[in-house]
Amino acid sequence: MSHICPIPSAADESMADAARDLQEAGVERPRFEAQILLAHVLGIGRGELLARRAAVSPAAQGAWMRLIRARCRRVPMAYLLGYREFYGLRIAVGASVLVPRPETELLVERAIMALQGRKGAVVLDVCTGSGCVAAAVAHRLPGVTVVASDISSYATAYAKHNLASVAGDGRDRAICADLLSAFGSDRADVITANPPYVATPDIEALQHEIRDFEPRVALDGGPDGLRIGRLVIAAAMRVLRPGGTLLVEIGAGQSRAVETLATQHGYVSVAVHPDLARIPRVLEARRPEVGLS
Repeated sequence: MSHICPIPSAADESMADAARDLQEAGVERPRFEAQILLAHVLGIGRGELLARRAAVSPAAQGAWMRLIRARCRRVPMAYLLGYREFYGLRIAVGASVLVPRPETELLVERAIMALQGRKGAVVLDVCTGSGCVAAAVAHRLPGVTVVASDISSYATAYAKHNLASVAGDGRDRAICADLLSAFGSDRADVITANPPYVATPDIEALQHEIRDFEPRVALDGGPDGLRIGRLVIAAAMRVLRPGGTLLVEIGAGQSRAVETLATQHGYVSVAVHPDLARIPRVLEARRPEVGLS
């Protein structure tokens, strides 16, 4: 009995201390995050933690305190937990991999809409990072072939894991490559991309978790945020099949520029779709059918 420290989930002094430390560090939901981290250490859900007194060993208490200290340094929660929920899936993430964002779910939704009725379609997801978009599309449309690519070998390893966890067919669906360079012409029915789109001057204004811990290569889009987006838009015209659809996530204030770029490269049906915050978020453009200009 002397080796077990009972910790009530809502009112224990240790929980109050942890929440206070997180609050002083600038964490927005300190008690909630302290509870999530303790539940993670104990291998239970937050609901179970709140419903009963959780017996915490000294080892678990120490592990929890280490996570609290890391979170006080503003290490992203997703890195501490090892995953982020995305489109109903638990996506594994780690340091040097961009944490999936809720607004990126729009990229998945538009891809699913573009793939309706296309049995045996091929989807290429570039700048895949954790592979969250590719995994979500593969999960929702198991009859579609999804291949992901990223220039980071570290990110590619996570993408392989996340795709395998939802596809489960043993196929290698993620490759380390520079954008679309590994793919032949007329290869894809849909291309999705979440390229780095933060303008370099805006990097320092990002939240601590993003600026100080997430990979700069996945964030920095050059002087205007469109350095990589331009390359994707240009290359996708070759790789898409006639009538194929390009979907690219963009940042606030970039919609006019990307619409112009897509039109200049010969795409048709060019549009930008807003996310739930009404921010123009996803460029959609189509390669013309054969014979169209």
